[in-house]
Amino acid sequence: MKMKSVKLLSVMGSVVGIGLLASTISGSQSTNASMDSSTQKIDYQQPMILFPNTFELTTDQAKAFDPLNGIKGYDNYDGNITNNIKVEGPSVLAEPGTYTFTYTLTDSSGNVDKEVRKYTVLENQPKQTVIEQQSTEPVTEVLEENNPNQPIEAAESEEGQVVTEPQEAVTALETTTESQESNSPNINTQESIAPATISFLGQTIPFIQCNGAPEAPSAGAGTWTGTGAVDDQLPTHFIGHNPGDFVGVMNITVGTPITVVDGNGNAKTYVVYEVLDVADDGINANDPSDDTWARVIEAGGERISLQTCITDTVNRIVLAR
Repeated sequence: MKMKSVKLLSVMGSVVGIGLLASTISGSQSTNASMDSSTQKIDYQQPMILFPNTFELTTDQAKAFDPLNGIKGYDNYDGNITNNIKVEGPSVLAEPGTYTFTYTLTDSSGNVDKEVRKYTVLENQPKQTVIEQQSTEPVTEVLEENNPNQPIEAAESEEGQVVTEPQEAVTALETTTESQESNSPNINTQESIAPATISFLGQTIPFIQCNGAPEAPSAGAGTWTGTGAVDDQLPTHFIGHNPGDFVGVMNITVGTPITVVDGNGNAKTYVVYEVLDVADDGINANDPSDDTWARVIEAGGERISLQTCITDTVNRIVLAR
């Protein structure tokens, strides 16, 4: 008789860790422990409807509006049950105003989540034409009239007044160019954001080192693997609570920039390239054939991943590099 251990990515609510699933195998036959019917869990938890963070539309966008677009449904037992979502509301959003939709989601145990969302349709904003104001004394003329090897001198006008050439404008232009060339697009040691922080979608969240912890810190975020360093060519997996400081992870999409400032004050902006809904066993909640563990945790290189919980058994994970 021998034991077989299977590595799991476990995030029960806010709990994150690696569990060991042990099954007893005798020969080629697997023995599964039976569970008494009196101890089986009954599902009393209602499912959850998740909405995009957008409730305003222009009249042009309203013409193609689909009330189910971007809406997802999850259940702690049934997993992804987006197809079970029903919606009631107006069929056409033709005029500016506020429109109300009622969403209903029922799981296999009969638990129901009912949500009401209001969408506001606004007039299209008229396009504004920007007219550039031209200077009466362009900088280029100043550069042509003066020898670059000679210092700029004050010239005396016909009325005897001293007129100084616009040297300040030229200096400001040169200073801006030099500043842009000196800044690195990825790593910046002069970042004004506090060290040991993650920033995305307008919020900045501090993080601590808590590698392998059974759950995320009560506030902020934590490193579950890696150190958060932005120049070590190694990945860092960040964890945080939802509800909590990591609730904004639910609004991250492909292309969202995420800036990390490590403990040394070095900053790097990563760009999200994949958004996943992952079950506690590491399997893609939307594709049972997709085991995400290797690319989320084990893949190397300078990259980051952020994880928070959707339900007790499903987690939102975003990958960025």
